[in-house]
Amino acid sequence: MISLIKDLRENVHNGDNWHKAIIDCIVLWVTKEEFYRGYKYSYWIDNEAFDWITLTERLVSAIKSYIPKNDYNNVTFTGLLPSIESYSYLKTKISKTKLSQMRNYYYGIIIENFIYHYKLIQYQKNTLDYIKQEESFYEEIYGKKLNLLYDQFISQAQITNRHKLNIHEYKKFCYWLFKYRIKNSDKAKMASETNLALNNAQKNLDRRILILFE
Repeated sequence: MISLIKDLRENVHNGDNWHKAIIDCIVLWVTKEEFYRGYKYSYWIDNEAFDWITLTERLVSAIKSYIPKNDYNNVTFTGLLPSIESYSYLKTKISKTKLSQMRNYYYGIIIENFIYHYKLIQYQKNTLDYIKQEESFYEEIYGKKLNLLYDQFISQAQITNRHKLNIHEYKKFCYWLFKYRIKNSDKAKMASETNLALNNAQKNLDRRILILFE
């Protein structure tokens, strides 16, 4: 996608709003992964979930010299553009297919983590030794202990270093757990856990993410 990056830089250099220019680039982006400055960027998980947040971090780095330092730092820290209007614009421009892939990321990574953290809070309320109860969190949510789930994931995903996952591999594990829960959980239990996580997300998640999936 060298041409897209080139167009992004030229558009911002010529005075285009850099928020809009990045959104336009996200809309057209199709590259699954790339190496940039010695780092591997992966933008799709299982060809199903589109990680637009990581892509935003990558794109803002390409126009670093054209934007305020504070804005650059905030985007690289959060993966989100400063204005909520950018995401209203994105929602009108992006294809239904890619928006669906973004929704897969939202449910499979973000909401799945909310389910885990909700369960963590419940354990925190009931015991001072909750850290040692991590196995119980996973078993309660997924019906299996963490080590069994992890071994199954490592085998299926063919991860080479089972002792240390990089950030993309961790997201793959989250997404794998999401699909595992859908396939193996009782439907009523699954719906209850998901609804609790969605309600928690409405209260705590950044509005710039929520607006995309309303």
